[in-house]
Amino acid sequence: MRKHSPGRKTTSKPLLVVVYGLKTADHTYFNLFYPARRLAQEAENRGIPLRFLFPAEVPAFLDARDPGIAPDNTLFLFRGSVPVSIIELVERRGFTAINPSRAVRLSCDKRETARFLAKHGIPHPRLFGPDEVRTLQWPVVAKPRFGSRGTGVRLVSGPEVIPAPDTPDGEYLLQEYIEPSHGRDFRVFFAFDRILAAVERRAGNSRSGERDLVSNTCTGGSMHPSPFSPPVPDTVAALTAEIARKTGLEYGTIDFLYATQVPDPSQLLVCELNAFPGFTALEKEGGFDIAGPLIDALAGLFFSE
Repeated sequence: MRKHSPGRKTTSKPLLVVVYGLKTADHTYFNLFYPARRLAQEAENRGIPLRFLFPAEVPAFLDARDPGIAPDNTLFLFRGSVPVSIIELVERRGFTAINPSRAVRLSCDKRETARFLAKHGIPHPRLFGPDEVRTLQWPVVAKPRFGSRGTGVRLVSGPEVIPAPDTPDGEYLLQEYIEPSHGRDFRVFFAFDRILAAVERRAGNSRSGERDLVSNTCTGGSMHPSPFSPPVPDTVAALTAEIARKTGLEYGTIDFLYATQVPDPSQLLVCELNAFPGFTALEKEGGFDIAGPLIDALAGLFFSE
């Protein structure tokens, strides 16, 4: 995967600021929140001071002009649901943001992700425009243009059941239905120059006993070993590196769909990119270590002498 040139390394006391976009603004929650505890633990093990902030706290943190906090010794890691405007503010002040705003903006917008994949000739499910609705081969997948965790994604059988946007500025996209991958996908978690995990995710069953469409573990899906040997085939590793390099994502996940009933690494479609991927299930269910290598990568890139 991508090799990085040395970052702005410092001999002064470093600080890792982890900005978490969560539904709470209670700092005591970080003591209970599994991924936050894991990041704090791994940073402590490496002697790197870590501070948690919520997005709304970032402007005041930057305006405080603490002499011990400067672009050459402070790194921002963004997690959860963070407004791009907050990441851009951090960048304007000269700090390094992981992930950078341009990569977050692209990966969080499913329409822009599809355009990126098409531009670079990367296989992906086709998106349909409004003028194509009358001629579509149904069913198709309807999904919010902006969204995560599988929320709002559904299979629709005709134009009369296309869901309305959940919010005034929302928008539903219509995506090609990849039948062999119904209720399952192949997720790759990468960080800098390494792939940290690769798993198959499978949806649970609906009340009727049929497999649901969405495979996210937060909606009842389960995690299984990679269907490939080696777990990450060379073609998948190369494509992951290409996407990371061209999008600017320093860490994230790529979700692949199977174009064939028997998973074939040469017949995969890139469905989505994620700039703020969770890793609780990967560690607890999959047995992977995500927090440790992620902190190692940040330390090696930014905090080494």
